[in-house]
Amino acid sequence: MEKGQADNITRKGGKKSKITKILIVIFLIAFLFIGIIIGIYNFRNYKLYKYITSSSEEEIDIYYNFKYMLIWNKTIEYIKENKKEVNFIGKNYTISIPSYNFSKYYDFNIDIYDEISTNEKFKNLRVCIVDFTDFQDRYGVGNIKLKLSDNMRENKILDVYKFENDETILYKKALDVKDGYINFNIEDDTCNKYIIVNVPLEDIIIENEVLEIKNNTSLDLITKTYPDNATVSNFNFKSNSEALSISSDGIINAKEAGEYVIEISEDITNIKKEITIRVIPVALEIRPDKQNVEIGIGKNTKINVSVYPEDAINKELVFESLDENIVTVDNEGNLHGNNIGECDIIIKTKEKPIVETNIKIKVVEIPQIVDNNAGLTYINGVLIANKKYSLPATYNPGIDKTALSAYYEMKNDAVSSGFSLEIMSGFRSYDTQRGLYNRYVNTYGKAEADTFSAEPGKSEHQTGLAFDLGWVDDDYAYTAEGKWLEKNCYKYGFIIRYPKGKEHITGYKYEPWHVRYLGNPLATDVYNSGLCLEEYLGI
Repeated sequence: MEKGQADNITRKGGKKSKITKILIVIFLIAFLFIGIIIGIYNFRNYKLYKYITSSSEEEIDIYYNFKYMLIWNKTIEYIKENKKEVNFIGKNYTISIPSYNFSKYYDFNIDIYDEISTNEKFKNLRVCIVDFTDFQDRYGVGNIKLKLSDNMRENKILDVYKFENDETILYKKALDVKDGYINFNIEDDTCNKYIIVNVPLEDIIIENEVLEIKNNTSLDLITKTYPDNATVSNFNFKSNSEALSISSDGIINAKEAGEYVIEISEDITNIKKEITIRVIPVALEIRPDKQNVEIGIGKNTKINVSVYPEDAINKELVFESLDENIVTVDNEGNLHGNNIGECDIIIKTKEKPIVETNIKIKVVEIPQIVDNNAGLTYINGVLIANKKYSLPATYNPGIDKTALSAYYEMKNDAVSSGFSLEIMSGFRSYDTQRGLYNRYVNTYGKAEADTFSAEPGKSEHQTGLAFDLGWVDDDYAYTAEGKWLEKNCYKYGFIIRYPKGKEHITGYKYEPWHVRYLGNPLATDVYNSGLCLEEYLGI
């Protein structure tokens, strides 16, 4: 072999040896680098695993300094089995991952920046943009807590909008800014870009400055903002009266009729508006004095009805019999029994809102028993003395002891209520009545005297069952004592014998002082019927 050839072989062998050495060094460096990476990976994951498994908290806070994170499978399994929520805490934001969405690899690539918006909705307003476009495994994120810039944290509340296909859609309304951070949930949301903004409120708008509602009803007060996308936390509602309440969500409840003022204000701006609410009283309930009525064929009775509330604007009532063959009724509540049977009477308001009730009527045969023994006329057991039926001149029973005992009971209760209720006139004999009647005829003439004084033999005072109480004066009806007597005498077995509005039937003018003893339950039945005695007995 020539020397030149040997040198060539030596040089070639030397080159290969150097390349091999270089490759070995590169391999060792790569192996060392990979080992370091694996070491760091395992070290970090070991610390992470130990930290998570040693914590008894349901939420785990992990502070990280790397953009990427690769997590042990057994860490993931532990988190899911124990239903932990993990918060990855970086410099400008915190990302919360619920256990069921936790995954192996995270690329924390979120772009956050402020800008002056050119969007029509937020024109010239400073907004914060949060862009998740490059964030890997975006769907695992449950919540994000952002650290706001100084410009944005000046606001107490902020709205969060989705930004999709160049359109903004309100996503979270009026979120609180606390310690310079804002929190909002984005779990299972496909949107990758959000706009955070505060649109200043300029005015509160109410469509009607005066509203009318009915008592005991509710109304949803509709308020609007200007601009319509203004950032508002809550409206505060305040009524000037307990008779008209309003809930925190603007539901008005009208309890009593009247005129009230509602104040609407907003927490942040202190903008206030007032609205006048007029509550109109309408009928809410019809209250008849009885639910079941029994009357005789050819007999009359009356249903007394009250409307609640008393100042309702639609108090006029309509009465309707569902079978006029059995009973008829007029719009004053007067019933007349026509034939044996049962039917309902409907009572309802004439004007809207319509409120109605019904009562059951039973018509029965009640024979009128007339007893003319010894010149006295008893109808269904009641001694009658009126313009049609008279008493004999010899009838002189004196005051009835049972009636007098009932009077004393009534008087004692009247005294307890502050009234004296003295007897002005009790029993009168035939001769006494004759002298009194003749004096009235001589003074006023017979026609007028007959309107307030009975002919001898036709006076109820001769029965011993009638009393004139208090004092004989038309104004007695308007006194407290007269009103008490009218409302309570039936409880003791008495009736106002000559009631107002029945003059054409009794033949006598209204005498609020004149009571007649019937005993109970008859006195109560006559009182509740609203009829005079002649009507009640059908005479």
